[in-house]
Amino acid sequence: MKNKIAAYAVMMLVGAQAVSAADFTLRPYLGYGFGMAQQGYGSNSVYISPNTTKDETILYSAGTGLKAGLGVDMGLNDNFSIEPMIGYSMGTEKEVWKEDASGTGWSYLDSSKVSTSFIPFSVTLKIRAKKGAFTPYAGFGPTFVFGAKTISTEREEDRVAGIIEKTEEETTYNMGIGLHGVVGTDYNVSDSFVIFGQIRADQLSLTPDKGKVTKYTVNGVNQLSTLTVSDRET
Repeated sequence: MKNKIAAYAVMMLVGAQAVSAADFTLRPYLGYGFGMAQQGYGSNSVYISPNTTKDETILYSAGTGLKAGLGVDMGLNDNFSIEPMIGYSMGTEKEVWKEDASGTGWSYLDSSKVSTSFIPFSVTLKIRAKKGAFTPYAGFGPTFVFGAKTISTEREEDRVAGIIEKTEEETTYNMGIGLHGVVGTDYNVSDSFVIFGQIRADQLSLTPDKGKVTKYTVNGVNQLSTLTVSDRET
């Protein structure tokens, strides 16, 4: 089982909306999340010298990757609105660990890559101030995360023996809860069409539910059946 992780994601979002007479608008989003504030994600043993190793923490931020979403902006008055939004964070695979070591009679290259995807649902209270064609705004609110899943791929190569092992593990998480804040601006292209840009920051805490090995190969040959039930559960 992997450690509890947190996602601190800064997202650049752009989109467009159709304006309705009732100030009830749909806002599709597309953007990219930049991971920040790396967290501990397990550990690996590092070779120092013969008969000497050191455990080193693997650092990883779960907030990176492409983002898409759909919000519904509901105006309360000229200065305030509420926007529920549901989205999808696709996750980008990142190398979080690599070790290349060798000595007399031995040589190995190990690496680990991780990606995390999840479905965020948020409600934002926005404060806005219309200035001509532009309407800058800021907001904050709670974020709930569903269906969070981490895929980690570990590659272990014994150069002397000519053996390459690859293991893929899947970790699922319980529902996550966090907070977010946004700043952005709308631009009125016409009375019925608006484009916008937004920066959003999320702080999320994800607690693992369960993990399992989904793939295991040796020199490209599937060897998953050779693992015991306990070996497959992580």
